[in-house]
Amino acid sequence: MGRQVECALNNNPSFLIRQLRRPADPFPAPGRRYSPVRDWPRPGAVPSPAGLFDGDRMARFYERLDETLQEFIRRQHLFFVATAPRSGRINLSPKGADTFRVIDDRHVAYQDITGSGNETAAHLLDDGRLTVMFCSFDPDPLILRLYGHGRALRHGDEGWPALSGRFAALPGVRQIVLLAVESVQTSCGYAVPHYRYEGDRDTYLRWAQKKGTAGLAAYQEQKNLVSIDGLPTGLRPDALLPESGAAQPDPPSSTLKS
Repeated sequence: MGRQVECALNNNPSFLIRQLRRPADPFPAPGRRYSPVRDWPRPGAVPSPAGLFDGDRMARFYERLDETLQEFIRRQHLFFVATAPRSGRINLSPKGADTFRVIDDRHVAYQDITGSGNETAAHLLDDGRLTVMFCSFDPDPLILRLYGHGRALRHGDEGWPALSGRFAALPGVRQIVLLAVESVQTSCGYAVPHYRYEGDRDTYLRWAQKKGTAGLAAYQEQKNLVSIDGLPTGLRPDALLPESGAAQPDPPSSTLKS
């Protein structure tokens, strides 16, 4: 059953993000005992700060992102996004470079830069489901997953100026992915190893600046209009704004994110 969800961006007018599909009633009826299988996702109170790091750390579900979870997100340098089409290959991509923003307790967004593939956009157009995962590599273990439906917002779309203003200017931004959060899950992360953040790579920035706007537009038109399964991504060639300048050689595929 579809419903419309509006996302408020500061004091700007709300805009429609898409028809979202979700179960008609994911919660148990009054008086009926909760079942973790039958009644997923589990409703419940938002955790207190201490509740994230003590006691039972097995999976818990919440309806929204409280300030503690939002602060956890702001401290992370790495996140992962997972999508799937109705038929085809599942995609999982790592993201970084200070491109994630919390809009409010039920909406988040990330800035999507040019990459060798555009699977996420194609899957959102075909199916709409999106999962974002954060995990702590610090002494306090935690895994945080955001489940919901999303859409890719691009230059010229309603709401683009307000949303894009929340991010730093980067070369080659092809879209902003907006997620309407329907369920939030935390889990222990006890087996996630310790890692130390040393800084962001500058490989993409150097490549994008060398390639120039015209080169990036040509690269997107060549690589980003269809998925590896042949699904359209919704990226519009006429929305790519070229400027003078010769295209440069492609970077190694390991430096790009899909």
